[in-house]
Amino acid sequence: MTESEKQRTLSELKDFYKKLKSYNRYVRSEEQLSQVQIRYRDSLREKLVRQSGALKDKIIELTGAEHFVHRQTKYSIWSEAFNLASWEQTTALGFCINATNEAIGKLESTPIAELEVQEVSAAQSPKAFIAHEGETKSLDKLKAFLDALGVTYLIAEIEPSDGRLVEPQVDGTQEQADFAIIFATKGKVINKMTGKPQMGTNVADELGRARKVFGNKMILLLQKGVESHSNVSGIVHERFTPQSMDKAFTKVVKELRKWCFLKVEKPEEQKLETI
Repeated sequence: MTESEKQRTLSELKDFYKKLKSYNRYVRSEEQLSQVQIRYRDSLREKLVRQSGALKDKIIELTGAEHFVHRQTKYSIWSEAFNLASWEQTTALGFCINATNEAIGKLESTPIAELEVQEVSAAQSPKAFIAHEGETKSLDKLKAFLDALGVTYLIAEIEPSDGRLVEPQVDGTQEQADFAIIFATKGKVINKMTGKPQMGTNVADELGRARKVFGNKMILLLQKGVESHSNVSGIVHERFTPQSMDKAFTKVVKELRKWCFLKVEKPEEQKLETI
């Protein structure tokens, strides 16, 4: 396996892992699902069945995880995990999640003897989920900056929704991304106690959802003068003004390098031609 093949497989495994965890939340939900949520769950299941067909052999090769035994009966974790009628579905799904996570860890720690120069394609480039207050010139600047970095940005409102309502649409969009940028600009929400602009309710809600998906891989960019919510503690943040976003962009680059989404490449030395 070359380095490019390894990175491609890792990307596919991580995407599969995110979808498995999301599907698991719907399967284990103690609340009655709406018809929209049921359709989204079933759509997610279909995608996972296709992905498992392509990835399970590699996961089994890396981990050996293929079956489990319950009450003297042997079950396939990959068949039972997506069988809605199975009493063992949640158990099997847990094994699939653990096996996929283990496969990612083992593949990441496997050295490659001969490295190849890997060109970053749109499918392999890092993906950023952006939560924002609304279309602004500042948001346009952020999009242009991410484009320049080779980062694909995903915004729930402009992604194809397939008839989904906002809640599952946000969840579905976040699952495609590698990290989140919470972009809080001045909007219509005003803190009645202070009279100052406050982070929009929808942005705060998407921030809370993003915490569960991305962990610490989040960046909060907060316009100067906008008050934040109480749920932003522990998140890397930077203030900006619409006229000056340099510090915010520098913070984005710093974090992406720390998370290994951006690589610093040493330019080749130019040789002088002899005449």
